[in-house]
Amino acid sequence: MLYAIFFICFLRAFLDYQHASDLLAGALIGIATAVLANLPAVRERFYRPVLVWQRRYPGVFYVGLFLMTYQINDLFNSTRNIMGYMSSLVK
Repeated sequence: MLYAIFFICFLRAFLDYQHASDLLAGALIGIATAVLANLPAVRERFYRPVLVWQRRYPGVFYVGLFLMTYQINDLFNSTRNIMGYMSSLVK
């Protein structure tokens, strides 16, 4: 937690990459999302089907999970490139 506060938040504000209010708003949104995701009703509704799918089809589940985490890591760069190219064709 201290790592996130100092090396990410403080340095981004200090180097003027982001305003402190943006960082605070992002932290509050993240905390609220984590609290809501841990509510029992949310866990029952959304997590149980995923865990059933993981137990029933582990190969497909882990391939899908890999692709999803790769896209998050890549920040959808290839998708953005394709959409940028398509928008340049429209103009």
